[in-house]
Amino acid sequence: MRIWLFFAAAVLGTAAHFLYDFLGRPRLLVAFLPINESPWEHVKLTVWPLLGAVAVLAYQEQIPWPAAVTAAFVGVIHAIAAMLGLHYAVRFGLSGGKPVLWADILIYFLALASGWQIALGLLPAAIPVPVGVLCALSLLVLAVFLDRGSLHPPEAHLFQDQSKQLSRQRRDATADAGRNTHGRNQRAKSS
Repeated sequence: MRIWLFFAAAVLGTAAHFLYDFLGRPRLLVAFLPINESPWEHVKLTVWPLLGAVAVLAYQEQIPWPAAVTAAFVGVIHAIAAMLGLHYAVRFGLSGGKPVLWADILIYFLALASGWQIALGLLPAAIPVPVGVLCALSLLVLAVFLDRGSLHPPEAHLFQDQSKQLSRQRRDATADAGRNTHGRNQRAKSS
């Protein structure tokens, strides 16, 4: 059962990547679905499916709510840290600043899987109610940040739409190639 929940979460997260545009860009779903190609928006692909999978599992296995909420919170925070950490390590460490689609997909699944494993490890723990309340409030704050960070993103790489950056890089490379060709043609004419 647990493995099927993980796969369902992975499929839902993958599908969520395309839903916002498909559904007509509804404001109501901004906190839940990625609205562009920024690293911040891709965090949503792990947060909501992981929370849903943990909630279903906790319900089916009758896990006390403080343990379920705490497991979900710690798993989500771990998945976010793993996703962003691996993203930046690959993007700026290994690929020289260029996007690598297969690496981004692998990072998504690794972050989701590691967050799931962390959550599963915490589910049997006896968590006091005040800790569960604190984790529930923290998840609520995270939801607000996901919404606000999407609608009013700060000027930081984390919030920048990478597809626009990639288009700009391609346009600049094409312009540079054109200038280089023009310069060679001019030198050839003058010779």
